Amino acid sequence: MSNHTLVLQNVIEELTSDTVSLKNPLLKLKVLSTIIKNEELEKYVTEELCGYANQSEVPVYRQAFGEVAVDIVVQHVSFQTLVLDNVMLDEPLKGLARKMLIHESIEVLEEMKSSGTEKNNASQYLVQNITILFAQSIMQSVYKYYPNAKGTNFQSAVFRCPKKVITKILIAVRTKLLELSLKLAEELGFEIDFSKMNDKSEKANSIINNFFMEIKNSQGVVLNTGDNSFNNANISITQGNISQLSEELKKAGVDPDDIKEIEEIVSQEKPNEKRIELGEKAQGWLAKVTQKGMDAGGKLAIAIGANLIAAYLKAFYGIGTEPIK
Repeated sequence: MSNHTLVLQNVIEELTSDTVSLKNPLLKLKVLSTIIKNEELEKYVTEELCGYANQSEVPVYRQAFGEVAVDIVVQHVSFQTLVLDNVMLDEPLKGLARKMLIHESIEVLEEMKSSGTEKNNASQYLVQNITILFAQSIMQSVYKYYPNAKGTNFQSAVFRCPKKVITKILIAVRTKLLELSLKLAEELGFEIDFSKMNDKSEKANSIINNFFMEIKNSQGVVLNTGDNSFNNANISITQGNISQLSEELKKAGVDPDDIKEIEEIVSQEKPNEKRIELGEKAQGWLAKVTQKGMDAGGKLAIAIGANLIAAYLKAFYGIGTEPIK
């Protein structure tokens, strides 16, 4: 590529290779955005390269369902980490966890992905610190869903989601840039001569502006992070199917009497009108079953995880499946 030519074929080849950093095609498209004076493309490329400073500008593909991990102090000497699923939280924490914003630059995300093969558990999560101002609200949820934790003290808390969300973000960026590059190549050719862009700038800007307009108008779904978050994508419960819900609860080791009770609850009670949290009876049932799953030492039994059961109920109700606009 000369100083006056952008070879879109090279950009496309880089975008289709997962061994080439996304920085390369992003930088080339930044040059194009400057030449044709397209502020929208320049802004998008800059934010992907440098990270999103403005939270309101973070695109949907960089938003993920998260959870809250709380470190508590037990008897002033030992620490224990408890996890609060979205249904266990109150607003505004519920909303912040439901739409966890991943604002890091492409370079940082690529580095995080490359380090994600480490064995230690902490390395498997993306984490964001939570201000101590939310400590009281968090501990209220802890005491509600982990009754044996009463008397413990708040140490710290973070929002977290599995690191595998990084791969989904990088794929989304590659896909979008590839789609844009192919559209530009179709109209302008695979080799763009900047010295002759005066005749083609209007067409290029039209393609780019229409492309970003389509992105803004489309309904995107917040990334489902799977694994330890027990999100709906990995759970085979059809919305409204009580028999499937009962079967999964049975497999999880929930007591038959408790299963019968929740069958009656879900057949009568609906989640709130915004479909983002369980009803009061379902929340009360979840708290009771969580308590049953606690052993004498105050730790959740493996077979009956509060997060897993909460995820089953969310899948039944369809909570968290609607697009974030």
